[in-house]
Amino acid sequence: MDSKSSIQDILAEIDSYADMHVNWDTYGGYPISQIAIERTKSIIQKAFDDTGALPWFVYPANNGTVGFIYRNGDNELEAIQSNAESDVWGYDIYRQLNKTPISEPIQYFACVDETTDIVSPVIDFVQKEKEDSNG
Repeated sequence: MDSKSSIQDILAEIDSYADMHVNWDTYGGYPISQIAIERTKSIIQKAFDDTGALPWFVYPANNGTVGFIYRNGDNELEAIQSNAESDVWGYDIYRQLNKTPISEPIQYFACVDETTDIVSPVIDFVQKEKEDSNG
């Protein structure tokens, strides 16, 4: 995905993950579930509707989940959506790029079942990104 992607392009890319069958990555990857696809699209659409921001990167993972990343300067928010739960991490990219040891994310949210549980940290992060770039 490039920086010129639209919300429609991103949602279409996520929809295409439904075509990934067993061993799609040649390493035994699991198919991406429709539930994970729909939840991921819902989160990204809600964040876009509320903030106008798009994820920096969206990807299928070989364990059958969908991940996406938003960036804000030296900070990064990464979310993984499975059938039953969402995990969200916040990272300091500067520490990662400069090989400063980090064993834990700077912030972690574990959200189970409800899509709305994961939307709040995503929107908060994206809104901070917009404030930082404007001011």
